Amino acid sequence: MLKRTLGEKGKVISLDDNDEYGATGWEKWVDTVVPGYKVSNYGRVMHWKKRHILKTQVGRDGYKTVVMVGKKYRVHRLVAIGFIPNPENKPQVNHIDGVKTDNRVRNLEWVTDLENRQHAEKAGLAEGISGKRIRNWKTGQEYESIRAAARATGKDEEKIRDCLHGRRSSAGWEFVSTK
Repeated sequence: MLKRTLGEKGKVISLDDNDEYGATGWEKWVDTVVPGYKVSNYGRVMHWKKRHILKTQVGRDGYKTVVMVGKKYRVHRLVAIGFIPNPENKPQVNHIDGVKTDNRVRNLEWVTDLENRQHAEKAGLAEGISGKRIRNWKTGQEYESIRAAARATGKDEEKIRDCLHGRRSSAGWEFVSTK
């Protein structure tokens, strides 16, 4: 069965039941945090009056973003806010299959920071959080966590994390396995 839906740049296209967007076959739209824009359960964002699908960009962190009224928004958060109840007020959105660009509602869930890190470790998406310490190899000092290292040294937590994950020069930080 063919369905009609809006494609990139607002053109009407047809998709069959094996389309790239998902199993339901029906794209649903809800308001976003920005008036005049809607997000779909397939992870697309539209300027509603113009019926124009916004172009996404993939940031250095691997997440898709869109620009609405001059500000960048992460698509997965827009989908989660619009479609997934969050009664426990969990702060983060997890991609269940680990693919950061798959922003369909069925692939997202609200999680705590700990749940998100545990999922990443279990799925092999990130360095383990259990049994891992960090060390500043310049000083030889070891710390239980990035947060503990930041507090003890007065360094910025985000900069230490970026060093450990190769997003900036190491500045002497490395993971230490205790297993």
